[in-house]
Amino acid sequence: MNPEPEPMPDDIIQQDILLDDIKEFRKIISVLLYKISNNSDTNDECKTILEHFENMTVIGPFNYEYAYIGYDNVLSDYHKHKKYIEEIMNRLKNANDTVCDDIHNECHDSDLYQYYYLGNDITYED
Repeated sequence: MNPEPEPMPDDIIQQDILLDDIKEFRKIISVLLYKISNNSDTNDECKTILEHFENMTVIGPFNYEYAYIGYDNVLSDYHKHKKYIEEIMNRLKNANDTVCDDIHNECHDSDLYQYYYLGNDITYED
């Protein structure tokens, strides 16, 4: 008879949830920077935003190590990623530029942003 497995510690469960959110935040950041980058050759505001955020060291390069490094450390990374998205979205929103508005609105209306960043329930209709 096999012994009953021990339950997973709560701090590991919480880190796992945060790491999943960070993974989705990184998708949002990647798409935003990709869309901004695709317009940076023809749009000065996109070029300015891209230059600002490519040089940011807030979360470092995009080769993030997904690891159980302690709840407080993972929570700190979670907040850094969320802040990074907020800053990019604010720059896009306040740019007074139609291309930036389109990128902002497309991201804002996406299910990924609505669910993971804003915490809104997403229901799909058949």
